[in-house]
Amino acid sequence: MARKVSFACTVNLDRYENFRMEVTDDGIETEADIDALIADFDRALARFGRKDEKARAAIDSYRERILGTVIEAARPETLPPHPGTIPRTSDL
Repeated sequence: MARKVSFACTVNLDRYENFRMEVTDDGIETEADIDALIADFDRALARFGRKDEKARAAIDSYRERILGTVIEAARPETLPPHPGTIPRTSDL
C-alpha cells in the first residue's frame, strides 16, 4: 500500500532571508522509493544559491549535515535539463 512522504527544509541565508523547500511523493511503497525521494530533494537543493557564495555555502552546509551529501560542484551537465523535470533515481 502506497503512503505519502514529505521532506521540507528552511535554510537561514542571513540578511533576514530564508529559503524553504518541500518535496512530496504520495506513491511511496518501498525503502528504495524513500531513497529516491531523498535523492530528488538533494538534487533540487543543489540547484539553488549557485550564483551567491553565501547562499550556496548555507545550502550546501545543510545538504552535507542533514543529508550526508558529499558536496560536488553543481555543474550544469550534472543537473536535470529543466527545473520542472527532476528525474527519480530509478530513472537514471
